[in-house]
Amino acid sequence: MANLVFVVLIWVAGSLVAERWWPCAIIAYVPQLPFGAPTVVLLAWAAWKRDRLSAGVTALTALLFVLGPMDLKVRQSSAHEGAALRVMTYNIRGGTWRLDHVLATIREARPDVVCLQEAQLHTDLRSRELERRIREGLPGYVGHRCESIMTLARTETVSFDDERLMVGRRSRPIVWATVRSGPREVTIGNVHFVLSSPMGSVRTIGLRRYVEQAVEVRMAQARALRAAARRHREPLILCGDFNTPPRGLVYRMLAAGWTDAFGAVGTGFGCTFASPMPVLRIDYVWLSGDIKPVRTMVPAATGSDHRPVIADVALPRAGNGPPRLQPPADSGPQPVE
Repeated sequence: MANLVFVVLIWVAGSLVAERWWPCAIIAYVPQLPFGAPTVVLLAWAAWKRDRLSAGVTALTALLFVLGPMDLKVRQSSAHEGAALRVMTYNIRGGTWRLDHVLATIREARPDVVCLQEAQLHTDLRSRELERRIREGLPGYVGHRCESIMTLARTETVSFDDERLMVGRRSRPIVWATVRSGPREVTIGNVHFVLSSPMGSVRTIGLRRYVEQAVEVRMAQARALRAAARRHREPLILCGDFNTPPRGLVYRMLAAGWTDAFGAVGTGFGCTFASPMPVLRIDYVWLSGDIKPVRTMVPAATGSDHRPVIADVALPRAGNGPPRLQPPADSGPQPVE
């Protein structure tokens, strides 16, 4: 029974309290799998002792653990009418692992739009060489890169654009691509959330302040992204490495405006980091407007330290939705402290 209480407390700490208190923020952001170790040991002990009551309680605890902290999805694909679009997001780690495998994974998946993060190396020369290899390895795609963010499309592309998400004194690039799917146009944003503040390390500022700064930076990025999205017309798709697990305040802030494609129609745990044995789901495809998720998958790719997320979505044939509300003309993008 104590283990059942422990699992419930872990779920409450990581999902409900989460970023409100720094120890719970740590619980929210670390891999949840180790918290299940006591359950495995107790289940083996109950089986060895042939204690049916203990085995039953422990089995119930295991079920709560995989559905709660581990966030197991048991949903199947859904059917929707409308123009189909396949979107893929992939953090390729600068192509420093196995770029040939990364490109082969993309070619095999045949996405209409692929959003890459960490498509940059330490020097401009090496970054341009990486971009050249990516373009040559993906014939038929056109694309746009802003620093480490690169979006490529093989469907009819209307436009590419980029902007900066201001987070305090720092900024993060986001690439927007507007593509046509059937009679519809859809805008796709590609972003990579930074992990923490550059104000110091755990050693120099202490664990508590480091975690609090990391939470502040992630919350600020989520607010900045929501503000940037409001300046674009729906329907919208947001892709990228959000460095945020599917629990806690940052995730709920994002989920309040968009649909997590894997959370809606994915099956399994959907973990994307760290390959080849991922334990965290931190890469997402988010949908807004009338876009409907049909199927989402996380292939077992090993070309990077992340696994990609592939989402098949449907755009109903009705006309484009109403434009998003625009900010006042003199407001402009404001820094988020």
